[in-house]
Amino acid sequence: MPRNPTPEQQQEFDTLCAQVRAIAEFLQPDWVASLEESLAGRRATKADISGLREARTDLMEMASYLSGEQLRALDAHLQQQCSTPLDQLQVKRMSRIADLREKGRITTDEQFRLAYGRVEQIWDNPAHAEEFMHLSTLMAAYEGRRSRTRTKE
Repeated sequence: MPRNPTPEQQQEFDTLCAQVRAIAEFLQPDWVASLEESLAGRRATKADISGLREARTDLMEMASYLSGEQLRALDAHLQQQCSTPLDQLQVKRMSRIADLREKGRITTDEQFRLAYGRVEQIWDNPAHAEEFMHLSTLMAAYEGRRSRTRTKE
């Protein structure tokens, strides 16, 4: 007979269900019915929690290709549906952005795209004004170096 989940397991399961459902609603609304069907009556087992974590990670990877405007919309949707800001779910992306800011220099096109996506996401949010200015400065410096390199070729 399966054990009853601990309150912590049940809470994590419920939180993951809400997050996965909200992201799926935004990215692939046609998946929601299947998701609801597969989650109906499920208990908060370690396997289910692990599977939901993986699903959330996969959906967040899909979301990393959204435009800045779409990321802002996803952030608003997540906050409305499950009181979770997008930044909280994009730990790896936010860590890479923090590393870029700490390093103080963009050196690759991939880093530029990462910074550009973040700038597009936060440009109109006063709470992120300092981050916006810092990333914008790094991007401008990178573009300046790239244009000088192209001119020499």
